[in-house]
Amino acid sequence: MAGKEVVDSSQVLGDDARAEALRKQLEKIHRAESVISAVLRIGVVLSLSVVVVGVIVSFVRKPGTYLHDNAINKALLTKSSNYPHSLSTVFSGLSHLQGEAIIVFGLIILLATPILRVLVSAVIFAFQRDRYFVPITVFVFLVLVTSFLLGKAGG
Repeated sequence: MAGKEVVDSSQVLGDDARAEALRKQLEKIHRAESVISAVLRIGVVLSLSVVVVGVIVSFVRKPGTYLHDNAINKALLTKSSNYPHSLSTVFSGLSHLQGEAIIVFGLIILLATPILRVLVSAVIFAFQRDRYFVPITVFVFLVLVTSFLLGKAGG
């Protein structure tokens, strides 16, 4: 039997166990990527839906406001515009079903989506007991949140 190798059954079982462990690891990664992808997709679709509803409400409640030549520039770009400039005015406007507040709320959802994605990633890494990526992802999350808080202070 020259040229034929005798394979030890424990080696085959070991290879099968390694292959199964690799398959399970790849399944975990695929599930994690699916969750992260869903968070991003849902955030963008929800944001777009809220903005569209806000635009419709704005045009229904004030049909003539945005139809003049300079009305859009005045409505959007001046400090005296109806668009809320703080969270309290956004939520106050939402309670009164103001289209402008609904639009801004949709934009807030859009801004929050990547932050939520980073938070979900940190949770997934924690469940996977990934001791390298958990602190990195938590650090990125804290930097994002801090930048939003400091951005408000500066502007």
